[in-house]
Amino acid sequence: MTAVYRPRPGLPFTPVTIAGRKRLMWTTFTPQQIDIDVRSAPGAAYLEGILDTLAEAKVSMVRLDAVGYAIKTPGTSSFMTPETFAFIERFTARARELGMDVLVEVHAHYESQVRIGELVDRVYDFALPRWCCTRRTPVTSARCGTGCRSAAQLRHRSRTP
Repeated sequence: MTAVYRPRPGLPFTPVTIAGRKRLMWTTFTPQQIDIDVRSAPGAAYLEGILDTLAEAKVSMVRLDAVGYAIKTPGTSSFMTPETFAFIERFTARARELGMDVLVEVHAHYESQVRIGELVDRVYDFALPRWCCTRRTPVTSARCGTGCRSAAQLRHRSRTP
């Protein structure tokens, strides 16, 4: 457990009573925000249901917030692991099948952002919102500044003083 990377001090668990039984729930961010086990059948079905609902409502883009923490892998930091990238790729494929683009927020080393940028439509770091990148179209929104047109540009910008 000491290898697990998290944005808050302490262990990532919160005691919760469900049906009269006390259980420890994984809570990466706050005790009120229980993590979804996206690799479990119920977790995957929950995400699928959300994507279906959004597609039915004609939503054109979905945002994965703090996706670097999505997969818990024993013996690792559980942050931006190979399994995380595989999840992002699967999620993006499904969202695109439903006609939605994927925007990923991740506060990580720029090389991770570049790798994600190659899998999704847009990626940004909340600390650097103008470093917004897209594979298919230039980003020109005020929030993202002039944006990057490719993962290669994001690599270049990260090295530019």
